[in-house]
Amino acid sequence: MSGFSGNDDIFRLVQDARIAATEDLLARAQAGAWDRFILCSNEPEAIALGQAGLERLANSTHPFHFGRELQSLVQRCHLEEFGVLYVGGGLPLLSGATLELIRNSLAAGDGAAITNNLHSCDFIAWPVGGDVLRIMPPDTDNDLAWQLRRAGLEVLELPRTAETIFDIDTPTDLLLLSLAQGLGPRMSAILERAPLDRSRLEALLTSLGSIDDTALCYGRISHHAWAYFAQRAACQTRIISEERGMRASGRLARGEVRSLLGFLADQVGFPAMFDTLTRLADSIILDSRVLMAHCRQWPRAEDRFHSDLGQVEAIEDPWLKEMTRAAQQCGVPVLLGGHCLVSGGLYLLGDAVEAARQ
Repeated sequence: MSGFSGNDDIFRLVQDARIAATEDLLARAQAGAWDRFILCSNEPEAIALGQAGLERLANSTHPFHFGRELQSLVQRCHLEEFGVLYVGGGLPLLSGATLELIRNSLAAGDGAAITNNLHSCDFIAWPVGGDVLRIMPPDTDNDLAWQLRRAGLEVLELPRTAETIFDIDTPTDLLLLSLAQGLGPRMSAILERAPLDRSRLEALLTSLGSIDDTALCYGRISHHAWAYFAQRAACQTRIISEERGMRASGRLARGEVRSLLGFLADQVGFPAMFDTLTRLADSIILDSRVLMAHCRQWPRAEDRFHSDLGQVEAIEDPWLKEMTRAAQQCGVPVLLGGHCLVSGGLYLLGDAVEAARQ
């Protein structure tokens, strides 16, 4: 669902990257043996891929609602008796081999659904399309796997890797993608021309590769991502994990998010908060959306994206401008981002540090 205006370069960059990831994914899928390829969007013509057999549908729910849209799609396309793989787009590393593994599993008819994350899915395949008509339609795809499980399906998770969980939501994710192998041609072209400053990422990687340094990772961090990262980073690690599932659980929408760092910022302000963190670590990887949710501040996406890139003067929201400036001036490398930074991003960072040592 394209929701970005054309008035902001960073907005357009992220949207173009998501489109490129979708086009690369469709190309990989069409090299396999799937029967149908259906693209549903509010702007279906935004995907320039011209392969024969791509069915383009405009969304039917106004305002858009993910769960009701998916149910409508199954009915409109008469998929009730067929195995279905839903992919949300923006998954730049999902390979053709994994897509075929999923297809073969559906074809085997063992009745199980397959997802990348039961509690916050980005894609899921299930054997009987009509089963989705029996669930409470979720607001977002994050809750789709869980709802299908509640409806009685067995849901299996693929092993968590950068390939299966890395998504594109912010410009920080594009910075991290520059570390990845196996990108499709369209995504590679986007990254080659993207005006992204890699200096903070390079400084962070230097710290992660030093046995004398400590990195602090904060946000919605799973034990899978933390274990993978900690085993590959040369530095010591401090992990503060909180508010996983804040969006899918509804805590974000209800204003119930509570954060340890948020309480610290409430008491002493952002400059002192970051000063405290620098006493604990030589580099910081920070999921800033948890702080935003705790403080009940959710600036417009343009401001969030400029914050991720450290572009303080481009931020209009005063609360976010103060936080971003404090992060930039604290004296150690700070990488700001959203959930992918502390999920798939930790996998890519761990791989990059390990590769540099070899």
